[in-house]
Amino acid sequence: MITQPCPIWEAPPSLQEIDVSGSLCDSLRAGGRFQLMQKAVPLIQRLTEKQKACLSYWIFDHNRRYRLFDAQPDPVGPPVLDKSWVESHRDRVPPATDRLLAFLRELIHQHDTQETEETEDWDRLLAASGCQNDGELDEFWAYATDQGWIRTSRSMGDREWFLVSVDLAARMYIETQERTEGQGRQGFVAMWFDPSLNDAFAQGFKPAIEAAGYAPYRVDQDHFLGKVDDRIIAAIRQSRFVVADFTCGPEGARGGVYYEAGFAQGLGIPVIYTCRHDCFPQVHFDTNHINHLIWEDPGDLRSKLQVRIEATLGRGPVEGP
Repeated sequence: MITQPCPIWEAPPSLQEIDVSGSLCDSLRAGGRFQLMQKAVPLIQRLTEKQKACLSYWIFDHNRRYRLFDAQPDPVGPPVLDKSWVESHRDRVPPATDRLLAFLRELIHQHDTQETEETEDWDRLLAASGCQNDGELDEFWAYATDQGWIRTSRSMGDREWFLVSVDLAARMYIETQERTEGQGRQGFVAMWFDPSLNDAFAQGFKPAIEAAGYAPYRVDQDHFLGKVDDRIIAAIRQSRFVVADFTCGPEGARGGVYYEAGFAQGLGIPVIYTCRHDCFPQVHFDTNHINHLIWEDPGDLRSKLQVRIEATLGRGPVEGP
């Protein structure tokens, strides 16, 4: 690994691993890890400050949602900034409410973990909230302080806000916003968490749900305390729909998927049943009469699932990636 200027923001240092296809970068100011492909470099070099802030927000959002700040193996991986990705994200200005929510999430994370140095704190906050500069970030600090969510002190330095404490009101605001967001936006994916299905999620379930206008959720990619069963129940309650995939291995049916599908159906939450074609004969006789979306490979799954979601629920409120 080598240290070079961040390819998006130029000045801050960035760890980079360069190969023939592009650079694997890790820049706090740009939102964490991302793969920059060579064909996208000319576009990156022509970005305005506002477009850089948009890209940083979406890079950070991807890495937060898929736990890439944890340095754990992940089936999704960092975002790949090819020409298409940059063109589709550089002008996607996130709503102010989403930026505020991201600012508070990151501020609370830093407060609770105290894991970064002061400069890194600030750079991560800039990326998380999609801010172009320190002046924009000042507005988030001031608003959160005026709301009574946080208590701060100030100094005469260039980056002058310092967090003293986070009040309960801030945490309650985040929980309320996430609950509302989930009820309209979230698609819960119940499936076998086996490496053989990593591509099915990364290239099938996830992009299909996003293309239909919803946010995919998998419980194994979330941060939470307590029992996983409690988190599953809470996440299903917060979801607009559930995709239950009954693909399994030689040992047979996945009991957890049956449970999650049944729980959602009992709450009146729509359930979309799916299964890889070779595993459908193993689906239990109590449910195999239900209309399943049968898929051959991740590409087939992606196209069929997007159509099924839109036909069942209509387009979602989230702009596609």
